[in-house]
Amino acid sequence: MEISKFIKYRKIIDNNRKELESEFNIKIDNIYRLGLRVSIPDNKFNVLKDYKNSELDIFKTLDAEVKKNIANLDKFFMKTNLMELVKIYNVDRTDINLVILILSFKLFDVVKVGLTLKILQMISILGILISFLMPMKIMILVSFVFLLIFSISTILNIVLFKKLFV
Repeated sequence: MEISKFIKYRKIIDNNRKELESEFNIKIDNIYRLGLRVSIPDNKFNVLKDYKNSELDIFKTLDAEVKKNIANLDKFFMKTNLMELVKIYNVDRTDINLVILILSFKLFDVVKVGLTLKILQMISILGILISFLMPMKIMILVSFVFLLIFSISTILNIVLFKKLFV
């Protein structure tokens, strides 16, 4: 159920990639997280600095910009049926005039899933290599088990992220 919803999420992102990148200046990574950089427009920021406004005034202005961007994204998400599938994963204020929002699939943590699949693939390859040091009967069984784990994790990578390795 959740995998099918993730595939729907991924498909909507892929179908609207150009609009997300051009209209909202969103970057999409290899596990389909959406990164949005929000800042106060330069002319407005310079006015705020020039008139000796406090950092609190700058933060309030930046928060208003963030809310405006989120409101625009909400409209887009409603239009594309992404609203029920996406959440704000992380908010990072990196500078006085910069907030980075990371949006991601809502129903499971794609970072943990991607990392788990990567670890399974590496352990499987290592297990297959180590199995060659074992007696023949055990080697065949161990190799088969690790090959099965590798195959399943690779298939999940392809189904979820359209890549052999994340």
